[in-house]
This record gives sequence, C-alpha cells and structure tokens, in this order.
Amino acid sequence: MKSIKILHLYYDLMNLSGEDGNMVAIKDFLDNEGCKYQIDKLSLNDKIDFNKYSFIYIGDGSREAQELARQDILKYKYQLKKVFKDKLILATGNSFELFGSSIDNKECLNLLPFKTLYLKDYVVEEKIVDTDFFNKPVIAFVNRNSEAKIKSNYFLNKDGIHTDNFYGTYFLGPLLIRNPYLLNRFMELLFKKNDMKITSDYKNVDILAYNEYLKNYKK
Repeated sequence: MKSIKILHLYYDLMNLSGEDGNMVAIKDFLDNEGCKYQIDKLSLNDKIDFNKYSFIYIGDGSREAQELARQDILKYKYQLKKVFKDKLILATGNSFELFGSSIDNKECLNLLPFKTLYLKDYVVEEKIVDTDFFNKPVIAFVNRNSEAKIKSNYFLNKDGIHTDNFYGTYFLGPLLIRNPYLLNRFMELLFKKNDMKITSDYKNVDILAYNEYLKNYKK
C-alpha cells in the first residue's frame, strides 16, 4: 500500500492558535481510513526536502514567530518554486503571507501575487461563510493584525487565496476540526494526488458538533 507523506512545517513556531489541531484532525482521518502515512514535523535548522511530500501544512504564529519563519523559509525559495504548483499546501492564519511577495516590505517567497501590510489594530471576529470550494458553510474565526492585499483567486468567501494546489486562509479554529466537511474535502484532494480513494464512511462526533454550532449560531 502506498504511503502518504505529509510535512507539518514550523510546527513549534507557527502554532499560536492551537493550529496543530488541524494535524490532529488529519491524523485521525488517516487512522480511520487505515492507510499508511508519514507525518514529519520540521522547523528551524532542519534540512527539508519539499519534494518528498504530497501535502504541506503550516499554521498561524505570532508576529515574531512569523519573522523567524520568514527568514528561514527564504533559503528554500528556489526549491519551493520548482515544486509549488504540484504540492497540496494548506496555510492557515498569517502563515500564508509567507508565500506572497513581501510582509511589511520584507522579502518573502514571491510565489503568489500579493503583498502584506501590518495593521494598527487587530481584526477579531467569528463568522459563518459560504464558499464555492464545497457546498457546506464554513465556521470561521479570525484574529489578525495584518492584511494580505489580494485582488483575485480568493479561497473562502473573499478570504485568503487559492491558486493551483495552494490554499491560504486567515481562518483559525483550528479550521479542520471545526469544519469536518472541509476536512473531508482536503482529504479527497490528498488521496487523489496519491492515486488513492477514500474507502471508509467518515462520520463522527465532529459532524454533530458542527451541526450544533450552526444551529446555535443562527439563534
């Protein structure tokens, strides 16, 4: 059986909002599916070969953590440019800003056509959004003090960016635990990329919690 290889990038730095919960959701899904997989947690000073992985995840971080990640990831700029369109990438919170041209005029990977500027105040909000990505509402929490100047190719209802296999969003939560149908959609993409099919019926308490939240939110 083929093994799915996943990279959790800057797992220790970029975890401000409990974003490693997204990897817990992915791991539980893969365990339930009974497939072989490998999740590598890599960070500063690790030697990284991005070509080994079919899925790369990076979460939200403080401004200071993001700056450390920015400085480190630049050494992989040309390697990432070669594999960028082929890899399934999910970047939540301010981590997706690393893939634009700049953050507060500091050089970034320049793999996506936007720049990021810092804000004076934080944007903090909880909301429900619809999306063309799939046919279920997304439960979204935002807590940011920067803004990516994106003009097109939005990901979730004019939030973040989606191009090729890259999905970037300011939405936190952790996003995939709060949105099991969104998790299923990403797993479908991941399995397809590995020439595999999902075989189990993934229904659990997360879906009950999701439905209960939507019901209470509308009251």
